[in-house]
Amino acid sequence: MTPMTRIVSLFIASPGDVATERNHVAGVAAALNRNTAAERDVQFKVLGWKTDVRPRVHEQGPQGPIDEDLPIEQCDIVVGILWKRFGTPIPQKGGETGTEHEIRAAITAWRQSGKPEVVICFNDAPYRPKDVAESKQATRVLEFREEIRGRGLELAYDGADDFRDKIRDYLEKYLKAYYPVTPGKVTAAIAGDPTRYVKALREETSHFDVQGLKFGDNRAYRFPIDEFYIPLTTSSRAGADPAMPGEMRARSIPLQEALPAHRKLLVVGDPGSGKSTFLKRVTFQLCNEHATGGPLPLRIEAAVFSTYIARQHEENLGPADPTSPDWIPVYLGAQCDEKNRGLGADYFRARLKAGGCHVLMDGLDETPDEPSRDRLARLIREAAAAFDGCRFVVTSRPEGKIPIPDFEEVLIGDLEPEAIRAFLAKLAKQLYPTDETRERMFREDLEAAVNGRREIRKMTRNPVMLTALAVLQHNNVKLPEKRVDLYGSILEWLSKQRAKPGRMPASDCLLRLRELALEMQNHEEGRQKQVTLAWAGEKLARRFASREAAERFLRAEQADSGIVVSPSPGLRRGSVRGRPGRRARSASAGLCTGAEACCTTWVRARWTRCCERCWTGWARSRIWRIARSAWG
Repeated sequence: MTPMTRIVSLFIASPGDVATERNHVAGVAAALNRNTAAERDVQFKVLGWKTDVRPRVHEQGPQGPIDEDLPIEQCDIVVGILWKRFGTPIPQKGGETGTEHEIRAAITAWRQSGKPEVVICFNDAPYRPKDVAESKQATRVLEFREEIRGRGLELAYDGADDFRDKIRDYLEKYLKAYYPVTPGKVTAAIAGDPTRYVKALREETSHFDVQGLKFGDNRAYRFPIDEFYIPLTTSSRAGADPAMPGEMRARSIPLQEALPAHRKLLVVGDPGSGKSTFLKRVTFQLCNEHATGGPLPLRIEAAVFSTYIARQHEENLGPADPTSPDWIPVYLGAQCDEKNRGLGADYFRARLKAGGCHVLMDGLDETPDEPSRDRLARLIREAAAAFDGCRFVVTSRPEGKIPIPDFEEVLIGDLEPEAIRAFLAKLAKQLYPTDETRERMFREDLEAAVNGRREIRKMTRNPVMLTALAVLQHNNVKLPEKRVDLYGSILEWLSKQRAKPGRMPASDCLLRLRELALEMQNHEEGRQKQVTLAWAGEKLARRFASREAAERFLRAEQADSGIVVSPSPGLRRGSVRGRPGRRARSASAGLCTGAEACCTTWVRARWTRCCERCWTGWARSRIWRIARSAWG
């Protein structure tokens, strides 16, 4: 603290049921003292009877020493916090409770001198009194709230986490209103210029490409994310009216509304439901807001992050504990060093401790294995507690999801009909920006194909499946009427995407994989959804020069077409929900490319009419991978 530092005294008036909120005020004030307040040569000093009052006998009872040692009229800010208790009446104060006395004294002093500034906070979180005494306490709070409602704006919040965010927002606005930034002042702890980092992050998230949609020179279409993004919905209770009971509070709301409602959010969605694109859209928006004083976005791919920790830990580098929150600044610093963005681990560590960052973790389920996911989930929980002035958003698919305690979980809903129509309209406009006739024809033909049959209409509720249908339509492929035939068309499209000079023709590729699917169907232990690379290579060896050549073929298909998928970092070893015990009627029933396999590589397949759900799972997973950059 320099001699020029100005002290802003902050007094908290509250009963004992909001102790967590009291701690949050102290924590937020300490974080601001290291950042926003320090830039203004200001320091908050949080006052309380436990730390600033001499305990002694007093003729005015326990409130007497508090009034003498902490005179309300000399404070700069008084924060009153109430929920379900009003406090214990004090006979010496005419029956007022200590909290009531302090708030009323603050309001009286403000009327006389304009000081202190009084902000009264009410917790709107649901509460059911357990007995008559608790009911009377809650009633006193409601009566007091009604009494002061006409005197100014109250600060309503929903739970302790929401309070922390809102009291931070209030104190930041207070600083900006009364204390301008000191010219040339930079907080030493967070010295560093994030301009290059934020600019690069903005460029990375400003567009998305859709593979399969090609220009004449074979370039993929690139769509601006701020223009093309279709808002998603969630049926979670996040952001719902807290006064509504139980199930009635669950309603469909824009996913974006869940962000401000919870500091710690776990977004769950099926493959292709839009998780990654949602996170990309949030990152892009935060990059734009950062230029005007908004929070610092920190976007992390969970699989890459987890692999980095594992490799560093093996070499005895970095924090000793693989679940330490300090891995986040260490990783971000290493990424910036590698990409020459001018920031190090110390900068990110200071920014995270100071608060005001948004940590956006994409693909928790994509970490290499379950132990890694569990460790990463524990790391995220510890980081959210250690960096309590920051927001955390994590995405995951349902399979492979690791619950994170204290995180609000929201489930991405299916696309609404209005969103589907908006998507098709925007896509047509992007594809044919100067030809209104072709734009209209493409949109109308695609809408007719999408809405023609119930089975296909159900598929389009998933963003990435809808994208796949649009790709087929754009490539002049007539959409089949039956869903199974449509999956076949998608598979044919995928096989053609892998075509390269010197490679096996697409038709032969599909034939080899059909043969593998039949081998998996006739496995000695019964039909297999997943097989090892070695087993698959052995079964296909007779069609190649050797087993090694067959394995090279499978690896190449993994790299190019994705019909073969590997659980390497960035991909998840998922599960396909088939129908146990059902068998294909014969080899001519339409065995097609591969059921799920594992170990180092697995093949995804379907059994026509026998196990359509298995094929659906594969199609979503594969098409999700192709268009992940577009939807996530």
